[in-house]
Amino acid sequence: MFWLGDRQWGFYLQFEKAPEGRALTFQDNVTTLQFLFAFRNDTFALVRFRALLPASGRSGQRLTDEQLLRRIAKQLLSGELRVSRAKVETYGGRGTPPDPAVPKFNVSERRKYEPPPPPKKEDEFFPDADLVAIAAVLKAAAESGTPFCEECARKAAAAGAGS
Repeated sequence: MFWLGDRQWGFYLQFEKAPEGRALTFQDNVTTLQFLFAFRNDTFALVRFRALLPASGRSGQRLTDEQLLRRIAKQLLSGELRVSRAKVETYGGRGTPPDPAVPKFNVSERRKYEPPPPPKKEDEFFPDADLVAIAAVLKAAAESGTPFCEECARKAAAAGAGS
């Protein structure tokens, strides 16, 4: 299978089974080449086209991209090679068909979106903390020069050891 834009194309040898009803037929060399030249900048497609050439049609010399496409065009016109547009089925973004055992979602049962409640703000203090007493202790410690946090205690110990 070859992708060209948003379409997928299948190239089949004369004896291979191709999907029915999607085959393209080309009447002349010009329209055939116009179709094939759309693949000219697709390296993957060119590699696949090279693989389609029969071993007897390949010489020891590598064909240019244009020579390759002209040879493929000749095979399309002669019927040695056929092309058909592949049917691409999409399943809502999934690559597999939906499981018939899974019931379809009933839209009428859909609930209206309700945002979650805001997180409950927790108090930063214990509910039984006496904030006035705590403030008084901190003020007294500051006035007397007593360190009241770990960092201040370390600094005071370092200053006392240094003097």
